[in-house]
Amino acid sequence: MNSEKTPLVQKLILVVLTLILVCLVVLIAQNRAKPTHSLSEVNTTAEPPPETEEPANRQPPAPQRAAPVVVLRPNAVKDQTTEEAKESLVQSQAVPQQPASPQPYVTLVSPARPAAVDIVVQPKTGVLTSELCGRVRLEGKPPPELPIHMDATCSRLQERPVTTHHYLVSKDGGLANVLVYIKEGLPGNYSPPPINAPTVTVSRCLYEPYVVGMQAGQKITFLNGDNVLHNVHATSKNNREFNFALSQEGQKAQRILEKPEIFVRLRCDVHPWEFSYVGVVAHPFFSVTDTNGVFCLPAGLPHGRYVLAAAHVKAGETLKEIMVRDDNPNPIDVAFSVPHR
Repeated sequence: MNSEKTPLVQKLILVVLTLILVCLVVLIAQNRAKPTHSLSEVNTTAEPPPETEEPANRQPPAPQRAAPVVVLRPNAVKDQTTEEAKESLVQSQAVPQQPASPQPYVTLVSPARPAAVDIVVQPKTGVLTSELCGRVRLEGKPPPELPIHMDATCSRLQERPVTTHHYLVSKDGGLANVLVYIKEGLPGNYSPPPINAPTVTVSRCLYEPYVVGMQAGQKITFLNGDNVLHNVHATSKNNREFNFALSQEGQKAQRILEKPEIFVRLRCDVHPWEFSYVGVVAHPFFSVTDTNGVFCLPAGLPHGRYVLAAAHVKAGETLKEIMVRDDNPNPIDVAFSVPHR
């Protein structure tokens, strides 16, 4: 029995080996039949992979920012003003410019914070034909003035005891000796300084006026009203320092202050209580308040938006934005607070 089964097993094994061999031959033949491609051909002919959803953490590309809105520099001149000019500089830079209707932007200034501003003016549409007037007030009670102790010669020139006059305030709060001037907004083509010269007089051993305004490049006159030796010593940051004597009554001398400066201090080295202050402004639009706190800027100011400055030797400076038009000649009100000591 075993001898009869052996040839049968051998035949089955042979058949299986034959089938395996046939399969191998078929596979080899199929591989040889496929076309071969170089790496460059595969790269150029391969189909691009289908687009897939972007990962959740991938940031979208930043949008193209429009060119920032052009902001007028101080003292710039434009032929048009709009209501949109009231937007701040920060807002104008953050908002994309609309190509269809570009608009100028201005920065509004806070009266409590001195800062440069951008101004829109319209010198071609007209000028203020009358003076621009207003009033400066002092809110609060000023510190008491200090007595001035003069020498025997100067004491004989006084009828009553003399004190400092740092805060000269009227009964209703008007503040004197405040220099009021346009600080920002003029186009820059200022008229030349006037020929007439303001005068500082030394009278009864005091400088008068206590505050005087002048245009840069203008002459200023110094007059000795006493038969006493005085001198005028100017200390300055922007202008040339000068120091000269006025030895006789009626003696005069003139000097020129070339550069704007708030304030140039004048003092007498012979009598150390004698002081005066000169506000030198680049243009003619300035004024000094009287004993009631009233000021009037000269006529001829172009229509437009300006920053008005009021400077006081002791109280500092305050700013106020104004719009100049012929149809709103309202008086300007400026208030100072007594500084805390």
